[in-house]
Amino acid sequence: MHQPMKIAAPVVVSGRLPSPGDAHQFVLEAKAKERLRIKADAISLGFPLDPIIVLTDQSGKVVAESD
Repeated sequence: MHQPMKIAAPVVVSGRLPSPGDAHQFVLEAKAKERLRIKADAISLGFPLDPIIVLTDQSGKVVAESD
């Protein structure tokens, strides 16, 4: 696994996963109670990928996820 890429909102990220089981990780700083919309598109763009989004806090605790 590569180091997570630091990003800042607003942002659009595009990429490709070369092998099954590969993943991308991103670091996005947000303020407490800040509302962000995070969306992953694949099928609608014609790619056979079932994206999973997992949001964690600084300690690594999962605070939200979408499959």
